[in-house]
Amino acid sequence: MLKAIKAWIGRTESQAAEAPAKAAEPADIAVSAAALKQEADALFNQGKLDLAAQRYQAALVADPGLLRARCNLGIVLHALGRADEAAGHLRLAIDGGIAALGIPLAHHTLGLLERGAGSHDEACRLFLAALVISPAHEESATALCDMAARLAESGELARAQALLEQALSSAPPAAPAGGHFHHFLGNVLRQKGEANAALGHYRLALEARPDDPQAHYNLGGLLQDQGELDAAIAHYAIAAAKPGFTEARWALALATLLSGDLGKGFQMFEMRLDADGIEGLKGTATVMRTLAGKPRWRGEDLRGKTLLVWLEHGIGDNLMMMRYLPLLKERGAQRIHVLGPSFLNRVVDNSGCVDGIGNQLDPAAYPAFDYHCSLMSMPAMFGTTLDTIPRNVPYIRPDDASVARWRERVQAQDGMKIGLVWSGNPQFQHDYKRSVTLGMLGPLFGVPGTRFFSLQKGGGPAIAAANLPLTDWIEECGDVYETAALMACMDLVITVDTSMAHLAGAMGKRVWMMSRFESEWRWMRGREDSPWYPSMRIFPQQAAGEWAPVVQAMAAALAAE
Repeated sequence: MLKAIKAWIGRTESQAAEAPAKAAEPADIAVSAAALKQEADALFNQGKLDLAAQRYQAALVADPGLLRARCNLGIVLHALGRADEAAGHLRLAIDGGIAALGIPLAHHTLGLLERGAGSHDEACRLFLAALVISPAHEESATALCDMAARLAESGELARAQALLEQALSSAPPAAPAGGHFHHFLGNVLRQKGEANAALGHYRLALEARPDDPQAHYNLGGLLQDQGELDAAIAHYAIAAAKPGFTEARWALALATLLSGDLGKGFQMFEMRLDADGIEGLKGTATVMRTLAGKPRWRGEDLRGKTLLVWLEHGIGDNLMMMRYLPLLKERGAQRIHVLGPSFLNRVVDNSGCVDGIGNQLDPAAYPAFDYHCSLMSMPAMFGTTLDTIPRNVPYIRPDDASVARWRERVQAQDGMKIGLVWSGNPQFQHDYKRSVTLGMLGPLFGVPGTRFFSLQKGGGPAIAAANLPLTDWIEECGDVYETAALMACMDLVITVDTSMAHLAGAMGKRVWMMSRFESEWRWMRGREDSPWYPSMRIFPQQAAGEWAPVVQAMAAALAAE
């Protein structure tokens, strides 16, 4: 803020920067109020706030009606943390008519003080007044947008919308300030589910501020939600050009994968390894810091080498990429040591190509190795494209004894055996888009000759509430491997987009997956099959949030079996 204020002072008093700074002794103080103000402005620009405050006060003793000096003194006192004194001088400047001079800083700074004191309505009134005085005052526009954002974050979307609409209607600011209002109003409307209205405001924001990377990023996200993937990628690319805009680069990588351009997308996907702060990838950053300075495998010759492979992302992602472990042995790796969560240990060990398993949260237990590499980096290291996805399915095979223990119990039930999963991890930010309630799957239970088994961990309360004929043995499965053994006894698995879809696909088990409208990179757009899993059939939403037609289509397909 001080930088912006100095610029205003420089514009209103062109000679201020040239005024010599004098010592603070009273005997040296000039008697001219204007000269004292010029000295104070110069001291302010030099960052000598205490001395500047003294000079402004002296100027006001000489001429109490000097509004610019009064305003600037309030600003300096605010910067010094003397809030009550600052507010008093700022109110005097406002009451004295500083608005007529075209200076918005008294209203803006007093607005900051009122906001800090919790008087949000008064702060908003002052910021709006500052914009009436100077429609191009970006700092006041930003302050209003910040307040609207806080309201939205606390769930007060209607108040946030009203504030932004008032800002646009009562004091239509010139560009670029108007871009701020349209941008934030777009954010609020998007949160309210008013996508088309949000789209219009994002476009108006970019008309006012065509190079605003955050507006391009948010517009890209909305367009992707609406299925306009090519347009979304174009906006992400503009946003990602801003140095340090990690979220935009990440969104661009995922959207590129979603488009089916796996070769380019997986190379871009590697940016996560050198970036902190990507939502959901704190574990990745932690491992990378632990392994800092250690050689990362980037496709070098593995003959005679030990490779440390570490897991990241979700369970399903790791199940998806386990297909690459045998290929490392084919590349000549002498030893492969995998670090990951214990509940995947038996699945990893069963791959038949791993020489050691450990806990990546215990760096002291890391073995000696020549290179390390994330399992999620394997597609990039192998140069995977849509045509070269390893199709070595099945690559997860529970042992015969584990399967036999379940098969006897499952086969005692009549009908076609169908495993059912209706919900993902509720901690995932977008889980509400992919999960359904068990009750919504009711039409499936009406298909004659079917018998349903829950593969939903923690699904007991939902089963009791839905009152549907569903056998629930899943809590007896202590890890993913045991779940695989139970799943092996199913004739079909029906699931939402969660790790169980990956497990079934990796086992070569017939699996029908319900996919949300905008899909996501693992399944790409516009497909009803998966190049990653030949046994998978995808039932996509035709409109965002509408699951009933998907369930009806699955029920019809099930009846036709």
